[in-house]
Amino acid sequence: MGSTGKEPAERVVVEDPEHTNLLGLLMKNLAASNLANESTYERVRGMEGDIQIRAGDMVVTMRFGGGQLRIIEGEQEKPRARVQGSMPALLSVVTGGGMIGPLLSGAIKIGGNPFTLLKVLPIIQAPEGDGT
Repeated sequence: MGSTGKEPAERVVVEDPEHTNLLGLLMKNLAASNLANESTYERVRGMEGDIQIRAGDMVVTMRFGGGQLRIIEGEQEKPRARVQGSMPALLSVVTGGGMIGPLLSGAIKIGGNPFTLLKVLPIIQAPEGDGT
């Protein structure tokens, strides 16, 4: 209702889903759930560029553009921002455990534009009351 962007089913797309790693599939499910919410979608609808996420040996790139989020396995050139850490450290952030502690302890490292990361945080966090 009222959105001039993509329909919820078109907002998150996984490129080559048959060969995408577990991190990419998890990111897709979280992002699709969160971007079905119009206010969350409006927050990032106009974003452009890549954000690289590395959990252990798995790497995915979240590519924003045209009102859509594309999940691409692997690294892409010149992401606007990067996040890396162990899967447990990243899962802690995703499930609402907070980001400051893992950043200060070095469990999670960021690079590039930190404001871009703050803007996308609501996309990759489990919705409240989700039970995770």
